Amino acid sequence: MSKTIAPPKITHSFTAFFRLPLLGLIVLLIEGCATPVGIDPVDIQTGYQLNTENALSSGKPSEAAKTVLRRNGLMDRFENEPERVLAELHAELKPTGDEDKLFALAELSLLHAQETDNHAYFLAAAVYAWSLLFPGDGQSVQIKASDPRYRLAYDLYNQALAQGLANPEDSDEDEVEVQIKPGAYQLPFGALDLTLDETGLSWGGYNLEYFVSTAFLEVRGFRNRYRNPGIGATLAASISSKHSASKVAGANRLGPHTKVPVCVNRGIIKNHDQWLDIFLTSRLTFGLSFNFLLSGNQS
Repeated sequence: MSKTIAPPKITHSFTAFFRLPLLGLIVLLIEGCATPVGIDPVDIQTGYQLNTENALSSGKPSEAAKTVLRRNGLMDRFENEPERVLAELHAELKPTGDEDKLFALAELSLLHAQETDNHAYFLAAAVYAWSLLFPGDGQSVQIKASDPRYRLAYDLYNQALAQGLANPEDSDEDEVEVQIKPGAYQLPFGALDLTLDETGLSWGGYNLEYFVSTAFLEVRGFRNRYRNPGIGATLAASISSKHSASKVAGANRLGPHTKVPVCVNRGIIKNHDQWLDIFLTSRLTFGLSFNFLLSGNQS
């Protein structure tokens, strides 16, 4: 007669010995895993900084520019080959209705110029920003005044123009001298022809010289600092001690260290139809003429 030997029963205490560590491990795994999408509460200052971060305020692209990069699958590539990415975005510009991409080109060009000190990309940023704000051909600006990109486009143009014409030999610790000279300036996608209205280069009977950008100056000793908002690179000019312009009453009372507030106010695009066609189809060169108008205030 055979006997069947039953396996020994596992006691409750033995099972609990393994159950407790297993439950603890599961809890740790659950707490350690974060969902791919979620939200975290922040204070009002942090929230505002996250929503207004841009190339000028933080040295990083704004969310609007990053959205354009993501939609075109260029986010990662822009970090490794920014010039190729900018060239591709430029080549894909449409004649109208492409304001999102035009804004991204303005901001990303300035950001790349800041990182490389390539003045061609500073000037390209100014051209993109100007085209966004003043499309020409009777077209109206498509970006609403309440859109944060609208005000930022003005600032991008102002800063890009000043840095694009800055003396390349100036260091980060020096005053930024803006060299206002007519001539052809290289762009990533062609050349920029600048002409100068020299009638604005005199004040109080003296010629103006040595233009310094006021955007890179910190003022001390004054309680208030007044600045008229508008478009244009704000500069401080010195008066020439050797060459006087037309004689003006009281000119001899001006001190040798007098500084005059001036502004590279606006660019007037000539042959706009031809420029627009060449610019938006990304051909090798295009002609763009700017007339620099200097004034004491921005308009």
